[in-house]
Amino acid sequence: MKKLSAVLWFLILTGCASAQDAYKGYRDAQELAYVNDAKLSCSRYGYQLGTDAFAHCVNTNVNAAKDRDAMVKAAFHGEKSKSENTMAIESCAQQHPRPA
Repeated sequence: MKKLSAVLWFLILTGCASAQDAYKGYRDAQELAYVNDAKLSCSRYGYQLGTDAFAHCVNTNVNAAKDRDAMVKAAFHGEKSKSENTMAIESCAQQHPRPA
């Protein structure tokens, strides 16, 4: 029981960290490119740097870009026919349009 309460306190305290710290460390150049593109788009949308809304916008845009890239990669390296791949890419593009 003590271990469980210690784990819960740890989760509660770490969950209180600001969302702005989420993008301080990058794993590779591609991830940095995703984040920089998303930051630019979110700034153009009118979000203010340093707010939780800006961080949420960046996170949403990064995830959408990663999803688009994964769909493209799967489409051109998978076992499906070309028409199925094209439909999958078009569907993904409609769900996650590229930022302006």
